[in-house]
Amino acid sequence: VVRSDERGKVNGVIKLTTQRSNLFGQ
Repeated sequence: VVRSDERGKVNGVIKLTTQRSNLFGQ
């Protein structure tokens, strides 16, 4: 079972990576 804490970190990393890829995509 993944703690909400760790899940939040993972989601944060995914958001950062998606934002970065979007910036580089442009």
